Amino acid sequence: LLEKQKVLYDVSSKLEVDEVDVINALESIKSDIQKKEEELASLRIKTVIKEITDKSDYNPASRDPNIIDMDFSKSKVVSSMDIKNMGKAGDDLRGHFKGKNTFIVFGNIINKKPVMVLQATDDLIKKGIDCGMIAGEVSKKIKGGGGGKPGFAQLGGSDPESLPGAIKFVKNKVLEILNEKK
Repeated sequence: LLEKQKVLYDVSSKLEVDEVDVINALESIKSDIQKKEEELASLRIKTVIKEITDKSDYNPASRDPNIIDMDFSKSKVVSSMDIKNMGKAGDDLRGHFKGKNTFIVFGNIINKKPVMVLQATDDLIKKGIDCGMIAGEVSKKIKGGGGGKPGFAQLGGSDPESLPGAIKFVKNKVLEILNEKK
């Protein structure tokens, strides 16, 4: 009991609160950390969107698809982007490029495993693009699984070395499907 009392005293001293307020202080700190993590995730998403839209040379008059790909594991700024926020970034980009034949393929290595997000604008879906079907095919490349709907899919695997090839496979598959439909 004396050891536990000393730990409680040390914690309350470090937090600069009375011993009875330690739990409330820890909950407050936890809440603050969660808010900061959400703000950081939002900034990462905005950074990705800006980077992609700034370097996009997509010509709306072109009949070619606008394929946006990004391997977050190669980025110094957003390498820690999780799959949920990759999806949010894709949603924002899909809205930005609405009606502009846009396909998005994002990949990252999280906990030493590859993850991917695929998204397509409605106009590409009408031309035969199905993210869920493509995810089923590419998941074999990364030794994993996944799926989704025509406009959105996500997948994960076990072979991190396969991510660059998987992204390239998806890009080629999209072009192949669109060329078949012409």
